[in-house]
Parts: sequence; structure tokens; C-alpha cells
Amino acid sequence: MKILLIEDNLILSRNIVRFFALQDIQVDLSLDWKDGFYKAKNNFYDAIILDISLPEMDWLEICKKLR
Repeated sequence: MKILLIEDNLILSRNIVRFFALQDIQVDLSLDWKDGFYKAKNNFYDAIILDISLPEMDWLEICKKLR
């Protein structure tokens, strides 16, 4: 399984990545919406975990762009 995590809080991101690593789940991390959007458009992910409040663009706008 491969997950994309878009989260701007570095400490929280590291904890989430460690949690999934213990479950043998690969996680690609993006610390901002632009990098996350690029990765989502150019790779296949089984799931995307998206921060609800990112600077510059909220989660709903990102979801609409990805659809």
C-alpha cells in the first residue's frame, strides 16, 4: 500500500510516517499543497491523507483540483 501525506506540521508528519512504517505501508510526504498536488497527479496512491488547514489553499480546493 502507498499513501500520500500532505501535512505542513513537521513533527506530526514524522509521527504519522513512523506509524505507517510500522505497518509496512509506504508513505510519500509533502509539506505543502503544491508539492502534494504534483505528487498526486504524477503517481498512484491507494490513499491521500490531507491536512485540513494548509496555508494558501484549503483541503476542499485541493480535493476539487485533484478530481
